Amino acid sequence: ITYHLPPGLPCDANGRPLPPSVPPAPYNNYPHAEHTDWSPFASRVAFETAELLYKKIQMSEGDINSILELWAASLVKHNDEPPYRNAESLYATIDAITIGNAPWQCVSVRYSGRHLETNAPVWMDREFHVWHRNPLLVLQNILANPDFKGKVDEAPFQEFSSEGKRQWRDFMSGNWSWRIADAIIKECGLESVDGASLASIILGSDKTTVSVGTGNTEFHPLYFSIGNTHIDLRRSHCGALLPIAFLAIPKSTCLPAFCRLKTQLFHTSSLFILSPLKPGMRSPIIMRWPDGHLRRSIFNLAIYIADYPEQALFASIVSGWCPVCTADPSDLDGSPACARCREHTDLLAKHFGAKFLWENYGTVIPHTMGR
Repeated sequence: ITYHLPPGLPCDANGRPLPPSVPPAPYNNYPHAEHTDWSPFASRVAFETAELLYKKIQMSEGDINSILELWAASLVKHNDEPPYRNAESLYATIDAITIGNAPWQCVSVRYSGRHLETNAPVWMDREFHVWHRNPLLVLQNILANPDFKGKVDEAPFQEFSSEGKRQWRDFMSGNWSWRIADAIIKECGLESVDGASLASIILGSDKTTVSVGTGNTEFHPLYFSIGNTHIDLRRSHCGALLPIAFLAIPKSTCLPAFCRLKTQLFHTSSLFILSPLKPGMRSPIIMRWPDGHLRRSIFNLAIYIADYPEQALFASIVSGWCPVCTADPSDLDGSPACARCREHTDLLAKHFGAKFLWENYGTVIPHTMGR
């Protein structure tokens, strides 16, 4: 195996490299109590009951209530009671966990463009709610999970068989990760990133409606993972793939003005939600990895996985057009086209109006352009 750089050299809290024999730094930021303290759970039985019902079996709320009622009935003669009165008290205890927590928050966004004086559409005055949590905390929790030890790659690598043939399996073994590491060194300078670990962030969204809010607004989940984890982790229920947001996507007509609002809402929400990650894309941040060691870590947004409706929003195109190229949707093979890219869109926006771009290139100009 050949690593791109020294594969995520362990360091101290100040970023200084550690000798190979030095053990991991203590978890000072998580002051662990004694083994007899199961807080916020009342006891070990309470903790293992919650783990069994909520995590392993993933039992429904109704079934949890039923089993707790039976448990309580069996303990009446002993003048005792189960660790939880009902499912609600079990959920409340789980929500009280503070270690490794990334709490949910809500932000409201609204249209801020030109407002019609008469007959203004309802959506111009509406507020749209976006639920989210800090992606930097989510990333820290994934990387610091000791259960992932030995299943997370700290740097891109190339693996060869004994016959000299290239071996591919996990994300960091591919050529793309290697090229991204080259690009980061070129942009940031080798001195600033030498020995740092690369955390490649993977995002995904799904048009499947989670819930329908008031005002004809759907909330769609935005998922977060990293390419460093081995593929078997992302396929299992182990915390390597987590939701970080529920995006507000209005349901309404396909009028151009409203389509632009949907695109702007999507991009504005995404820009706000992902903003805590930006500092770590310019210079390394010290983070704990699954083996317990601290490492200087730099991030990149590697992949966005989405079905076509989200691809259209993400690429800022009119629905029906190709998100990859500018070919006319009525003649994909015959019409002249080029690949869509930020430079091409910026150039078109400087010389043509939004209506021309909409009709001839299927391009929607979001108000986040240039940020």
